[in-house]
Amino acid sequence: MSERGITPNLKAFEEYDFSRPDYTGQTIILAHQIAVPLSYVPLLESFVRKGGKLIVDGMTGFYDGDVHNQMLTGFSLKNLFGGCISEFKRINTPCLYRLKGYEQPLPGYGWKGLIRPDKGAETLSRGGELSLASRFAFGKGEVVWVPGLLGSGAWQGDGAPLAGWVCRECNTDRLPYFFQTYHRDVLMKLSETKEAYMAVVVNKSGTLQTIALKTDGKKRPSEVLFADKGGVVNGDILTVHPEETLVVCWKK
Repeated sequence: MSERGITPNLKAFEEYDFSRPDYTGQTIILAHQIAVPLSYVPLLESFVRKGGKLIVDGMTGFYDGDVHNQMLTGFSLKNLFGGCISEFKRINTPCLYRLKGYEQPLPGYGWKGLIRPDKGAETLSRGGELSLASRFAFGKGEVVWVPGLLGSGAWQGDGAPLAGWVCRECNTDRLPYFFQTYHRDVLMKLSETKEAYMAVVVNKSGTLQTIALKTDGKKRPSEVLFADKGGVVNGDILTVHPEETLVVCWKK
């Protein structure tokens, strides 16, 4: 996500505010969260029921907080995910997930889960008679479930397909600034104050990077606060040299 200029907010379960009345437009990603304590199941259900989106990959929920195997003794997230796991298979070569509505296949590595979907769950990718990925509406929100290691697949190969799919699922078009295309080994972190947006861009790619920004359409004056190798911003284009840190401010 950072290589698309998107800044995720990393939190432990206990740090997240599950008490809000509405979560429309909010997305939680549970990436290979192997153990999910039972006390958090109703909180996740409330989040999705109130309009939130949950994106789940890997072996999320395989254990509860006491290391009991949920997949064998009764899957506590079944009602929320819209199904349960038939089995996990260990794979030595990447599995390509061809997700419905998305052109590029996403590689998953290490483990592949087969879903037994409930009625109402939409199959996004199929493996024989069972699902490799599903989408399930729950209350006002939805759960997108891909029980494969998409992150590991991206690290093993090309991260662009996963980054593009995440952008689409998270509706990133509403963000003020992010990269129009994927830039490997280029990271951007965006922060916001009442007066401005500030981006820190780091280029570890080894080559000069010309980065076109996708914006929310609002024109804001920009200022380079720091560029240790002469990087510049020209409209919605950033130029960042190898091993350079560029700090840009856009005033509201």
